[in-house]
Amino acid sequence: MKNYQGYFKERQTNPNRASGGVAILVKNNIKSSPIPIISELEVIATKIQLHQEITICNIYLPDSMVFSYQQIINIIKQLPSPYIMVGDFNSRNTNWGCNHTDPRGKIIEKIIDDENITLLNNGTFTRHNSSKGTFSAIDLSLASPSISPYLSWEVKTDYFNSDHWPILINIHHRNSPHTPYNTNKWNLRNPNWTLFSDIVDKTMSENQMLNNELNTDDIDIIVKQFTSIITEAAHKSIGKTITHPKKTPVPWWSKECNNAIKNYKKALNRYKKTKTIPDHINLKKAKALSRRIIKHRKIESWKKLINDLTPNTPTKEAWKKYD
Repeated sequence: MKNYQGYFKERQTNPNRASGGVAILVKNNIKSSPIPIISELEVIATKIQLHQEITICNIYLPDSMVFSYQQIINIIKQLPSPYIMVGDFNSRNTNWGCNHTDPRGKIIEKIIDDENITLLNNGTFTRHNSSKGTFSAIDLSLASPSISPYLSWEVKTDYFNSDHWPILINIHHRNSPHTPYNTNKWNLRNPNWTLFSDIVDKTMSENQMLNNELNTDDIDIIVKQFTSIITEAAHKSIGKTITHPKKTPVPWWSKECNNAIKNYKKALNRYKKTKTIPDHINLKKAKALSRRIIKHRKIESWKKLINDLTPNTPTKEAWKKYD
């Protein structure tokens, strides 16, 4: 994939079948390197450099495979901390949102307890079996305790090219240049400068240190108090607004796609509440329609891109369109 470094481990058995295997894709602007994992299971690990080195591990445990407590422990012992371990565990446990606990789920639960691992799952379903109309939470996200306080976890039901929904894990750290943040900025669209000036004048006149003769020994304290006065006045007269990082829209996205996604999510939420056959049918229809609309838009967008290119199109402009 363009602009990404890929790390892969393909399924060893039946390579002709398009299933199984694990992969990790890392953006080229993030330093990364593979971590060799000795295991007969489908697992891969990569070390990435953000504000600190973090280990990312991806594992797949097929439903048909029998695994042991010790096999998973052996993998965890090979992961440098801090680490985030994700994957389709096919292990059910009421602790992470399933409607029952199976033997596999008990093994994973014991490992989490014994190794003091943080389970990031919050009980939200991660998979929708569209043929059976059932939901489960078999995709798990685990983290070492040193990094778990800085992680947020969310299931993205907007995407449905698979029965498994994508899981978004954000790493929140003030020193990380790669983490997108929602930032607070002063709301300068409608500031009340008169109120700001009045608050500053009143507060400064009541501050004895600021009104006394300047003593250079107290300069740090004076600067701190003055800054506090300005900031407090700004909070009362200007206020702050939250700005969200802008996402670059894909060229094929349209209002029709947006409406299709909204209808799908509406049908999904309704079926989650009712679990009735008619609502399940409506959900499948909404899902199929959304897939069809998005696929059509992608094809049409690609055709337009090709038609816009001519033998005279500069190479730089052509690559810009492709990106």
